[in-house]
Amino acid sequence: MPRYIIHSHTAVVNEGAPGQGSTQADGPKYDIHTDHFVVNEHTDSAAETGAAEHDLTADEILPPQLLSAEAGAVWQQLIDAKLLTPDWQLAPSTTKAEGMYIALELSCRFLGATAWRPFERFWHKTNMAQACQKMKDTGVKPKRWREITGIVAGH
Repeated sequence: MPRYIIHSHTAVVNEGAPGQGSTQADGPKYDIHTDHFVVNEHTDSAAETGAAEHDLTADEILPPQLLSAEAGAVWQQLIDAKLLTPDWQLAPSTTKAEGMYIALELSCRFLGATAWRPFERFWHKTNMAQACQKMKDTGVKPKRWREITGIVAGH
């Protein structure tokens, strides 16, 4: 699984030779020089550029229950169903609503409660709780909800 570099208060140079190129303030970005995905948590001002970076891996972002062997089997089934990529990121064809539903199902099964923040940080998505509330209010579930439920429930 690739590592994710989360820069606190920095912009990321991700084009051209190391130390050259354009800065990007919206992420995630892939840095071809370090072979890592890069996320900017904050880009408050140009004066903060150069602040210390923090390397965070999946095992530093996700709770340990989501890294267990049992959870790993579910992650693999989600990959096999083309809902996730081999590095556990949402597949390009997976909608934000489906990502929210995966997070909902995984957190309920393995954490015993809904936990949005680890998934939002790991998948670089926002407002999953709001998307879930919208689903509850409208009664409209994501297209592949039955498949997701079956995979996570072990059916």
